[in-house]
Amino acid sequence: MYAIFFQGTVVAVIGARDGDLGESRPVLLTLEGDDLGFFELVDEEMDPATGMVTARLVTSEIPLDREHPQILLNGGIYTFSIKVRVKSAKSSFHLTKNMYYQPI
Repeated sequence: MYAIFFQGTVVAVIGARDGDLGESRPVLLTLEGDDLGFFELVDEEMDPATGMVTARLVTSEIPLDREHPQILLNGGIYTFSIKVRVKSAKSSFHLTKNMYYQPI
C-alpha cells in the first residue's frame, strides 16, 4: 500500500469539552511532541450550545518521511500528543492523548 499526503490533508478531527457538571468552561487543544513538524491543529472552534471544541489535525508543509532517522529509531512509529486543557482563571486541568503515526 502506498500513500501520499499533501499539505493540509486531514488526518483526524479532534473534539473535547469540559466534563464537569454545570456550566462548561472552554478548553484549549495543543499539539505537543511533534518534533519534526509533520502535523498542525487548524480550524479550532467551539460549539456554544455544547461547549465542544473541535479542531482538524492536518499534515504540514513538511513531507512525511518514513525513512527519517527519528522514525526509524522508534521502530517506524512517530509519536506525538494532543493535550486538552480546561481554561480557568484559577487552575487548569491537563488530559493528554498520545497519537501514533506509522508510515505505510
